[in-house]
Amino acid sequence: MLCIPSVEAVDANWQSFDGKTALLLAAAEGHCICMQLLLEHGADVNLSDHMQESPLLAGGVILFCLKLLVLNMVEFLTQSHALCSDGLFL
Repeated sequence: MLCIPSVEAVDANWQSFDGKTALLLAAAEGHCICMQLLLEHGADVNLSDHMQESPLLAGGVILFCLKLLVLNMVEFLTQSHALCSDGLFL
C-alpha cells in the first residue's frame, strides 16, 4: 500500500542535498501543474540551489512556466509592498 502524506505535512520549500526544490525541478522539466500546486502551497520562487539556479531561471525555457512564476512573484511583491504604483521595484 502506498502512503501519500497530506499536503499540510509536506514542506513546499524543502531542499535536497544540492539545494534543489520541488519547484525548481518542476520548472526545469516543464511540469506546470505541479508548479501551480507547489506555488499554491507556499513554494518560494526565489530559492536557488547551490549552483545559484532558481525556478525562474529553470522555468525560462518554457514560456508558460515562466509566466506562472513571474505572476506569482508580482503577487508576492505587491503583497509585500515592494512594487511602486508604476510597477517599478523599490
